[in-house]
Amino acid sequence: MSSETTVMSATKKLFKWLAAALVTLGLVASLIALGTYLFYEIKDRPKVESELKGIAIGEKFSEVMFKHSGFKVNTPPKNLNGSESSPDEKDYSNTNERLHVSFKNNLVDSVRYACSKEYEYTSVSTISCNDSSEKIKKRFGENIRTLCFMDDEFKNQLRVYDAIEYGIRYQLFYNKVVGFVIFKPEELKKQEGINWSKCD
Repeated sequence: MSSETTVMSATKKLFKWLAAALVTLGLVASLIALGTYLFYEIKDRPKVESELKGIAIGEKFSEVMFKHSGFKVNTPPKNLNGSESSPDEKDYSNTNERLHVSFKNNLVDSVRYACSKEYEYTSVSTISCNDSSEKIKKRFGENIRTLCFMDDEFKNQLRVYDAIEYGIRYQLFYNKVVGFVIFKPEELKKQEGINWSKCD
């Protein structure tokens, strides 16, 4: 066998190895890209939100008061539909933290957070303070319930967008998110007609 033939044979083998290596690298890169895409696709899907600002739905009253200072009891609210809170319900606010917690039978029933006037990064299910209703609808699609405030003075300014399946309520003022409330999904479903009703 001539030296020229040996060189050509070695070159062909080298090209085969390089082609095999490139195909393998391409497959590995594709698998990594697919894995990354699936990870973020699953990670970013909406889910039931059970905790807001370190306070969890179902947490005991004594635990909340022990872990978070600054809460003061509120006067039992009278709702805009004329109903009153039941005796087993209590409301507490922490104005420094902009938090409002409702308890039922000494367990956290809902947690509300009010955005600050300055820009901030607080978000619930990727929706942040100052985001618009369009972003909420894009996130949750048709599974959003829109309600207007029942007080005539503010009914054209205030709305809530409820992602009932996930227990999330977004409060909007002039189409900007100004607060979040989390509930158990079945509790959020009952919140229509108390202070918020279907928009005209």
